[in-house]
Amino acid sequence: MKRILVLRHGKAVSVGVGHDFNRVLKNRGIDDSNRIGHFINRLDFKIDRIITSGAVRAKQTADIVYHNLDKKVPITYDDRIYHEGIVGVMDILRQLESDCDNVLIVGHNPTLEQIIAKWVSNDQLDLKLITCGLALVTIKAETWSDIQKNHGILEWMIKPKIL
Repeated sequence: MKRILVLRHGKAVSVGVGHDFNRVLKNRGIDDSNRIGHFINRLDFKIDRIITSGAVRAKQTADIVYHNLDKKVPITYDDRIYHEGIVGVMDILRQLESDCDNVLIVGHNPTLEQIIAKWVSNDQLDLKLITCGLALVTIKAETWSDIQKNHGILEWMIKPKIL
């Protein structure tokens, strides 16, 4: 069994001048990331690895969550989450060691919403993952390369506002 915590990055500044990749978190995004980090730290299981998009706002979110964890875990920054969407995320997961059972992925919409729908409903689920929204998906697989669509269960979704 594999568990994937799916976290959308915190609220970021508008694009304005510059490239979308370089957008930073607003104060609200920082606060929400801290709330989510505290929540993850209190879960009844511990994550084995954090994998985050290389975009600045996602890296900031992942770093804040990381600093809220009692048990420090490896963190990987991978631009494929930003540039390659679902294909990039699936490639990253399929390369994980089989003894890595609980992963936190920090990224962007629409990729995160689409990949959750793919895992749990054969692309039929219409959900909204807000900024700093967190979802837990459990997938019936022994190894990461065994992950297929429609083999997952959406256990829960939570938004930082209620924490």
